[in-house]
Amino acid sequence: MPCSAETHESGRTFVLPLFLFPARSAGNAELRHAASCHRQNRTVSSAARRVPPAHAPSAARRYFSTIVPYSGISRRKAQSGSASTWSSHARMLASAVLAAQSQNLEYVQFVSFGCGHDAYLSDEIQRMMREISGKSPLILKLDESEVQGPLRIRVRSFLETINMRRKKREMAERLQNQPGTSRQENAGDGNECGTAALGPDIQKSWQVHELSDPYSVKFEVEDRKKRTVLLPNTSHAFCRIMSAALKTQGIRAVPLAVGREEAIRLGKQYVHNDICFPAQIVIGEALAALRSGQYVPSETAIGMGKYIGDCRLTHYSALLRKALDDAGYPEVAILTNDDVDYHDLHPGFRMNLMSAIRLAGSLPMIDILEELLRKIRPYEKVSGSSDQAFDEAMDFVVDGLEQHGLSGALRGFKKAIQRMNAIEYDRSQPRPRVLIIGEYLLNFHPGANHEIERYLEKNGFEIIEARMTDVIRKTYFCQDEQIRTYHLKKPFVKKNWYHVANRVFDAAHAAADRIAKQHPLYTPVCRLSELVKESDPIIPHTFDAGEGVLIPGEILHHAAHGCRAFVILQPFGCLPNHVVGRGIVKKMREMYPDAQILPLDYDPDVSFANLENRLQMLIMNVKERSVDTVALPDVGQRSPVETMNRKQKNADNKKQKVS
Repeated sequence: MPCSAETHESGRTFVLPLFLFPARSAGNAELRHAASCHRQNRTVSSAARRVPPAHAPSAARRYFSTIVPYSGISRRKAQSGSASTWSSHARMLASAVLAAQSQNLEYVQFVSFGCGHDAYLSDEIQRMMREISGKSPLILKLDESEVQGPLRIRVRSFLETINMRRKKREMAERLQNQPGTSRQENAGDGNECGTAALGPDIQKSWQVHELSDPYSVKFEVEDRKKRTVLLPNTSHAFCRIMSAALKTQGIRAVPLAVGREEAIRLGKQYVHNDICFPAQIVIGEALAALRSGQYVPSETAIGMGKYIGDCRLTHYSALLRKALDDAGYPEVAILTNDDVDYHDLHPGFRMNLMSAIRLAGSLPMIDILEELLRKIRPYEKVSGSSDQAFDEAMDFVVDGLEQHGLSGALRGFKKAIQRMNAIEYDRSQPRPRVLIIGEYLLNFHPGANHEIERYLEKNGFEIIEARMTDVIRKTYFCQDEQIRTYHLKKPFVKKNWYHVANRVFDAAHAAADRIAKQHPLYTPVCRLSELVKESDPIIPHTFDAGEGVLIPGEILHHAAHGCRAFVILQPFGCLPNHVVGRGIVKKMREMYPDAQILPLDYDPDVSFANLENRLQMLIMNVKERSVDTVALPDVGQRSPVETMNRKQKNADNKKQKVS
């Protein structure tokens, strides 16, 4: 089949180099269809990104006789750990299976530097091909550089390895076909050319095996009594109420201590280095707990969050499974909050509706307690008294939730507010305020963000944080708003589920507000529907990628109330959060020229010295300018947000008149 083709697709795109096209090989018709699609210039999935022509095409065209793009391969269901619903990912995995099953096909994948989805899929493709037939793909990582020398070396080495393997295979086939000669005879009597001398990898490549279940260890019904479920942290307060909610379903849940250096080290060791920092530290916390010796692996499970979308959180359970296997804990089970459980990880557990309602009802309570803690701790008269009171207040809520459900949590919350009201403090000299916003695990996890909250407090600031309730609610809210705003056609049950779930959070806020107003420092929360619509001039409030519109919405809300210092925490390489985080800084500075906005990137190797240098610049600028004492706009004076909204409305009116 003479065919020479090139591809300019990268990111999630790969090529299948076809050296020999046997007339009766498996998958023959499908491969011919794929090559035909490519010759007809059919479009590749929109998930793929363009790469400069100097990279992939010339290298592929120069060294590979025939190239078949993945866009022509039909989407198949494979035994993969992937939970992605993107068709391009499914085709990539199906193509890897096809290449692994054919002796005359090899697999090449172009990936982008720092892309977490590419990183996970590369690991999964290597695992699948190795398990099927012992093959290894060629994975070429690309960036903006025009230098092709290293790519050529990798390609040439790959081709040489393939040629050596095929020569050995042909030699073995000739020896096996010699009349009156068996494989054992060829291997014996010092015959260096026997099949045994070819090595186990070559022998394994002759055989094709069915893929096994990537999650062979399940969390069964009997494991509720047998296994202890360890919960890594997002914030420790959230981890505690999650464990209490799981206990109401008979799960022996244990919230883990906040991970620090050891968790970061283990996460870096056992998780792909292009996967985001939050995934690494969460998985590192679980591995650190297992390494401590406090838990028997065969009697332990790890609880992991699950979200199907553009975030790498989609793949956390698969990343955790690989890390556990590589670290020597294959007997540890995994359960998630996923009520669908596509891969049947935990047939013995599903988070039920009552647990979800208990969790949603408790989230505003911990947000309020943490807000009061941040308002009191910088002004406490007795050092450490606010932290002690907060821990006791959390005990009231967690114990009430665990023992009596949501009604018990509300009774515990009343006691918690009374306990926080008993702290002695002096706010006669208010400090400048700084809003910490960004990727939600970095916001709330002191081990991941290097205790940035404490550091800024020691340097004279009062901290404002985003609310965990909004982070969890955002997905339901955005889906509901997208359906209503753009009149999307969705199943009736799904549309109502998003709407009802969104209203449950409103009810939870109302219940918590009625109790929290007993504290003199509490101010009712700005509800999500109002918060995010302030960001419409910058990012539409229906935008859901990364933290969505929470970052610009929070900044605009607090800027309108006098705050002028903002720190945006981002995992290195997290594209969605760079778009809605660092990407909005220029516009924010146009609206508030006196604002200090500092984006900080985090990865496992970031040093606190580098962070401290940048934070000190923020601290000095805020103190010199005293920007936090700027008066709020007078009545009748429009804020920057109101001005932009008015300009947009006028522009829309002009368009309508013209039309």
